[in-house]
Amino acid sequence: MQPLVSITVIAYKHAKYLPACLDSLLGQKTNFDYEVIVGEDCSNDGSREILLDYLARYPDKLKVIINEENLGASKNGYNVLLQCRGKYIAGCESDDFWCDEYKLQKQVDYLEAHPEISAVGSNHFYVDDDGNRRRLALRKGQTDRVYHLKDFLYRGFIVHGNTLLRRSDAFPIHDEKYQKLRFTAPTQGDVVTRCLLYDKGGIYVFPEPMLCHRDGTAVASSFTAQNKNRAIFYTKMHRDILLALNEYFGGKYDFTPKLCHRMGRILVSRMIGGMQFDIKEFNELLRAMKPSHRLLTVWQINRIALERAWNAVYWKLHDRSQYKG
Repeated sequence: MQPLVSITVIAYKHAKYLPACLDSLLGQKTNFDYEVIVGEDCSNDGSREILLDYLARYPDKLKVIINEENLGASKNGYNVLLQCRGKYIAGCESDDFWCDEYKLQKQVDYLEAHPEISAVGSNHFYVDDDGNRRRLALRKGQTDRVYHLKDFLYRGFIVHGNTLLRRSDAFPIHDEKYQKLRFTAPTQGDVVTRCLLYDKGGIYVFPEPMLCHRDGTAVASSFTAQNKNRAIFYTKMHRDILLALNEYFGGKYDFTPKLCHRMGRILVSRMIGGMQFDIKEFNELLRAMKPSHRLLTVWQINRIALERAWNAVYWKLHDRSQYKG
């Protein structure tokens, strides 16, 4: 079969969560063919055995890449991407799962009807370690709309990456220039992904939740939660990838607002106990910025703090446990 959609999964020590993830992907109801490609990165927790069992049951839809040594998320993800044959590409981390069996059908239909859109995403649920829904992520007004690069640079990530379906031609994966950009930093891949997608068009966000994401309260907690004491280190890495993006695009865009947003976000998070770092290191980064960028950072600090306060008020007035349409 020639799949219309390729779904990428990178698996590493997520044996507990793999069945829920795979069932949600392989159970999609569509009027087109799709494939699921999993890169198993040398886990020692039984993940490989689970994948081989699913492969025996779904040989026409599932492909499993077995790594004999641990490559890390970035290299593993790139190798999986190289195997994709679809016109559209989706992805899901192996500790998350989709909660809408028509996710792919709805998103493909939208992209087919809107050639100016580079990708589509959706609202999502945060769930606990056992997959029980805890809260809805995005409030009314944040969904059923199209986002552009300026939104990303000034407001950061709004839609979760595991909800996205994108056009496969958005990334020149065989191009050396792209490969250099992708491997500039061992993390920050989401930043590269969003900027390349926004360069090709807007991203539409469906209001209905299509993903269940295990947040920082789960055993498989988020990367941010696991590294909350290394905020300055990753902010410097964030700065490096933005410089690399500026070089990649030949100065076409000003990525400074994204760094200012990152600076504002980590400081506000520190103020409410979400991150821990030496304020002296933060001030050193701030002093190294141009005066106009320091002012933008201060503006971001105030904007983010106000937005968090508004979110708290909004969700006190609305049921965050389920989607009502």
